[in-house]
Amino acid sequence: MVGGEAEGDRLQRLSTVLPTTRIQLAQSLPLVELAWRLHQCAGFIGHDSGISHLAAALGLPGLVLWGETNQAIWCPRGDRITVLTSNGGIAGVTVGDVVAEVRSRL
Repeated sequence: MVGGEAEGDRLQRLSTVLPTTRIQLAQSLPLVELAWRLHQCAGFIGHDSGISHLAAALGLPGLVLWGETNQAIWCPRGDRITVLTSNGGIAGVTVGDVVAEVRSRL
């Protein structure tokens, strides 16, 4: 789980309810260290952010939940990146949508 100062203690709280053998918390890390950690991952799920671009640049398979920004301009580039969007923007993307997309990719 990746986050910065803006996430405050939300990542800490969320990580306590997830299996510790499957989750690592990467909060407010320097980009070089974050890139190293991401490179070890099997895949990436995130939103339209700089970290999604970093995951795409590393060649990770990824699912990017897209908001209201212009996808043609700001979408991360990569053969292994899938963008999931909704007419309602990122708020319209449901957990079910994400799970279905991840299952279809496995």
